[in-house]
Amino acid sequence: MSNPLQKRSKFQVVSSCFSQVTALKTYQNQWRTNEQWANIVWSRYQDILSPLLDTNEEMDGKLLDTSLKKDKVMKNNLNNYNVGTNAVGIMCREYKPTMVINGKQKKVPVKCYILLPPYAGEPPLAPGQSWWQTLPPTRTRESSRNKRCRQSSSIVLSDEEVDGKPDIISSAPETITSGPESIIDKMEIDFTSDPWGNKRVFKLFLPAEKEHPKDAIARRIDILMEARCEPDGHKLILEGGDEYNNCTKKDIIKLMDKTMHVLNKCINDSLA
Repeated sequence: MSNPLQKRSKFQVVSSCFSQVTALKTYQNQWRTNEQWANIVWSRYQDILSPLLDTNEEMDGKLLDTSLKKDKVMKNNLNNYNVGTNAVGIMCREYKPTMVINGKQKKVPVKCYILLPPYAGEPPLAPGQSWWQTLPPTRTRESSRNKRCRQSSSIVLSDEEVDGKPDIISSAPETITSGPESIIDKMEIDFTSDPWGNKRVFKLFLPAEKEHPKDAIARRIDILMEARCEPDGHKLILEGGDEYNNCTKKDIIKLMDKTMHVLNKCINDSLA
């Protein structure tokens, strides 16, 4: 029996899928960019969305923005930030971070969303803190025709392969390094106790011998980021690398969903 969502327009389906995510407490009370939300929606509803996308079309931030604009109920509530005014629990704000695009620095407007229980108000911020400072680090893609090697392998990519797998450059709000509340200041942690004393934490980050905890955390975040961006990224996070391709499509979707959850947890804990 076909899913009733698949009989509706592409934009309606995307809007409906995003609306369903609002009910999941895991994703509530956190500002994220449109691209980050698009990745979450895709990881959870790929089977529904895949048949609706055109050739070479991706479930990205622009598609999410358009879908929410075409949904009148969503659109009318996106700018309702006070308690009792937002019936759908989805709020939207926009900021202009400095990004590196094709080798040039540009300020690009980015729409961001936060999910909350219906009729809840926007979460309060710490004194002197701006909402965009709570965003997880974002990544933008930059095309390059230079040959390069992946750190995880010795394979040299050709020009054609590089076009299909563009370099990824980190981006963050432009004032991220200023002020005592900056994220960089928060990352300068003096460890007074052994963070690897917890076996679960040690198993999650698998630090090398004498590796500083910050380096181990950063390395694990890089691996999780790469897993989200590579077609076979799940192999990077599985012991043995799924050598015989035993993972089903649903297994991979679940792994990517867990990867996003762990990634957000790592980043949020590092900024706490």
